[in-house]
Amino acid sequence: MMNGKVILVLVFSMVTLFFTKANFTDSLDAFAIRIEESIMNSNPMYLNQCFDYKTFLNKIKYLEKPEYSEFNKGFREGLNENFSPGRIVIDELLNNGSFTYLGIKKTNKGISLLFRIFNSSGINYHEYSINKNGSEFYINDIYIYNNYNYLSCLFNDLYTETLYMSFGIKDNIYSDFLHAKMHLLNNIEKGKYKKAYKSWQVLPNEIKINRQILLLAIKASGNTEPADLTKTLNIYNSVNENDQRIYLLPVEDLINSKEYTKAFEYIEKFSLTVNYDPFLNYYRASMLRGLGNTQKAEWVFNNMITEMPKEQSGYFGLLELYIEELNYKNATDLLSRIETNFGLYKKDLSALLINYYDFQCSNEFKNWYEN
Repeated sequence: MMNGKVILVLVFSMVTLFFTKANFTDSLDAFAIRIEESIMNSNPMYLNQCFDYKTFLNKIKYLEKPEYSEFNKGFREGLNENFSPGRIVIDELLNNGSFTYLGIKKTNKGISLLFRIFNSSGINYHEYSINKNGSEFYINDIYIYNNYNYLSCLFNDLYTETLYMSFGIKDNIYSDFLHAKMHLLNNIEKGKYKKAYKSWQVLPNEIKINRQILLLAIKASGNTEPADLTKTLNIYNSVNENDQRIYLLPVEDLINSKEYTKAFEYIEKFSLTVNYDPFLNYYRASMLRGLGNTQKAEWVFNNMITEMPKEQSGYFGLLELYIEELNYKNATDLLSRIETNFGLYKKDLSALLINYYDFQCSNEFKNWYEN
């Protein structure tokens, strides 16, 4: 039987452990919020100051040969002088983009901070890998979802490609890789997706499973047949530790080709990796509209507005649904909410609706605009 002293020690230890973990989480959340605020204020300095440059730069793998020493020196000096992670993030926001902290992620690779970026080009996510020195947190790398790689790896790729092209290095495998990459890119940019996918299928396996090549293959197969896409994703996951983040890549292509059921499946898989970000409800509602389930789509849009009252996308997605369903009463009620919540002028909202002529001619719209 335990005596009172032992029980007291155990209780004290558990309470201490609880508050240590709580304080750690609170401190990390506060750190992330300061990053969010500085980026939204277009100030790169805070993120730059808390970036572990030494750890990051040590991840760049140089080809150390005497004949490349000057090139390597120039590349290192360029990185040391010009590398600004804060500026990289701010530039991605474009005009009026948003940068939102979504929470802490814990995996077998460590702890990271998850952020969402939304701009005129669409949605992206960043994971900031964290290490701690004393009481201070530092970022040592950034996983960029739209590139499906870490920032350090992207610089590694840039270094290798620039080196090989600058010196005309004779390497059959790397030359074949560059040729395959350019061939895939050219066909994809021209909309020749089937041709791109077929060219990927016949590549030697060591090039075929290269991460950059696989990403292009997924892009191509996302515009061909669902079975092709499934095969390509399976190959990608077989060499990338079943990385669920990849499922975001083909979603918009699947929506555009009206493969809504498959797009829905991939969004659900992807949502696990971003802490069930409520912004993904925008995609879900769009897919439900495509499937003809407008009642469920309306419910999802409303749920998004409730969870994210300061995000305009949910409001305008629901507005478009109401207009297309000729539900002009609800549409004008929603316009009034948008006007109030976001401080927008009626003339500006009217200009956004220029493609909805019948709605603008309706009595409901005229009454809203004139009052």
